[in-house]
Amino acid sequence: MKIVNAFGLLGLAFLSVSVARADWAPCGGAQDKLWSWAWAGESGQYVTTIGGRRKSITDMQDLSGNGHHYFNHTGSKLPAFQAGLSVGDYKTNLPVVALDRYEDGTQVYSQWMEQAGLMSANGPFYLAFAGMNTRGRGHRHLWGTSWNDLVRIEQGRNRVDIIIDGTSYLLSEDGTIPDGAILLEIWRNEDGLLNAWVNGIDISRSGVKSSAVFNMTGIGWSGSGTSGWDDYAFEYVACNALPDNQQRSEVREYLRAKWGIYGQEVVPPAVPNAPTEVKVD
Repeated sequence: MKIVNAFGLLGLAFLSVSVARADWAPCGGAQDKLWSWAWAGESGQYVTTIGGRRKSITDMQDLSGNGHHYFNHTGSKLPAFQAGLSVGDYKTNLPVVALDRYEDGTQVYSQWMEQAGLMSANGPFYLAFAGMNTRGRGHRHLWGTSWNDLVRIEQGRNRVDIIIDGTSYLLSEDGTIPDGAILLEIWRNEDGLLNAWVNGIDISRSGVKSSAVFNMTGIGWSGSGTSGWDDYAFEYVACNALPDNQQRSEVREYLRAKWGIYGQEVVPPAVPNAPTEVKVD
């Protein structure tokens, strides 16, 4: 078993994380709008893994400083970990935090992780995801481990919907989520309007609104059925308020350039890299 930064399977809910070199943090940082922020790190230093040749993730650090760490201690449907990825025309040298299949072809099913805490948004919120859309059918749950509150991609139709307090809202039309690497953003503004952007393009259905509380915890789906995350995932950002246009642009460009999802590669990135040192107290 790989132990990262002196913590392991003892429960991240009791640990606090401080970012030692936070040159830049999405959504204004822990004291502003950022609720949680997670990726594996350049060498996998932000995750705890088990297994040999095929590694799985049991814990993933929340880099926001708010202590909303990700974990799956049941041993069921653990997210798959891999250092680097090459799928079709897409390639990254950075480690990823979920897979459709390992390099040896072994399939991974219904990956999920709970979180230490509940993001209860009774107004605006913002979610950003970097990953891939490679499956030809099925609903893949991104955020939320409860049927009452979640965001999911319907890969058979390449569209995205959200469930808030038990009510489902279709956010984009069929065919609006491209195949391959995607940068997906979901947010609600102060007027209750729900928005969906993919790869820097507004794909929102006009006039979709909700004023209900969005209670979000975790990623993937831990319930029965096949709606867990059966695809590739790179990075997650969650904000319990709405970053302004400039902040959203910074998050978008940071994720785009870092993961090479679309557009021209930027060297160096237009915004600073993620913190490289995380200290667990």
